[in-house]
Amino acid sequence: MGSLKKNNRLGWVVLLLIVMNIVSLSVLWVGHTKGPGKGRGDGPGGKFLEERLQLTTAQTRQLRDIREEHFQTMKNLTDDLRKKRERLHGLPRTGDNDSQLDELASEVGNAQAKIETAIYDHFSQIRAICTEEQRELLDKIMMDVLQRGNGRMGPGNGPPPRRPSGPEGERPGPGH
Repeated sequence: MGSLKKNNRLGWVVLLLIVMNIVSLSVLWVGHTKGPGKGRGDGPGGKFLEERLQLTTAQTRQLRDIREEHFQTMKNLTDDLRKKRERLHGLPRTGDNDSQLDELASEVGNAQAKIETAIYDHFSQIRAICTEEQRELLDKIMMDVLQRGNGRMGPGNGPPPRRPSGPEGERPGPGH
């Protein structure tokens, strides 16, 4: 019975982490890609917001500073999350799964929560430099990004199907 509760709790933690990752990636997609010779604040995400929100020159400078700080924070947080995940997924090799599983899963969840908080803070800072009209438009843009991000879990969006192997595209039989 205790094992079922532990597995159920772990299932909810994993599901929560998946949803949080999708939201994080969706939000970060707005400001992805570092082009050659450009700082992160000059990437397509920054230009997108500058154009859609019709930011003033002063607001654009503030946005670039906010984005630079955010990307450095996110780099540190995602590096920490990656290390914690590596430790969690390395548990099967150590053979000491049960004693550390809950602790490491909690650490991964806390690291992901820090990322979510950093994203929230980032967009709060952007909202703070906007006029009321710009805030309304920013809120609409964010809701659109979040809704598109949630749709990525649907059918057809998973990994590609496995390619058949063997001669003429057929899988080899059990004796091969």
